[in-house]
Amino acid sequence: MKQSQAQAWEKNKQTPSEKIKVITTDLKPEFGTYQATLAIGKLRKEISINVLASNNMIDLTIPKSIAFGSTDVDPGQIVSPNYEIKNRSKTKVKVVLQQVKTATKSSIKLVHVNDPDPVNASESARLFLKGNEKFAANKIPLDDSTANQELGTLDDQAKTSVSLSGQYFGDYSSRQNLAMDLTFKFEVLH
Repeated sequence: MKQSQAQAWEKNKQTPSEKIKVITTDLKPEFGTYQATLAIGKLRKEISINVLASNNMIDLTIPKSIAFGSTDVDPGQIVSPNYEIKNRSKTKVKVVLQQVKTATKSSIKLVHVNDPDPVNASESARLFLKGNEKFAANKIPLDDSTANQELGTLDDQAKTSVSLSGQYFGDYSSRQNLAMDLTFKFEVLH
């Protein structure tokens, strides 16, 4: 029941009910697809449970955030520290940068890779995500149009690093804020 993360709310209540019960299940401690019936009162819900084989499990360590600061903007060139990605899995994993989304609270504008350099001194940046020579060797542009860019593959128990690079336009101040959400997709390779 804990692993299902099932929740139900009674009408007009702010907290989930604790009355969910597993009525039936054919779940076994081996990989495969199983069925279960959950119930709350007279309401029943059938769910499927997928138990993955160990060679389909992914265990990665990725950075929670990637940043550059005032010491990285020299003169207008952005270089961040390296951030490590570790594959702790027993299988090879393909890593894809699925989406980049600029947060509304950003005061620094992202410049698209094909746009000309800004002519006025507005705070903006053209950013790229780059990796070491075997992983994301090509710089991947970071802007709201970036989608489904393959960074590379990580062998089992391997590690690599990524960093930000690019150019900053305007007068950088620590009061400025650039916030992006990077969505990654990980795929098991057999």
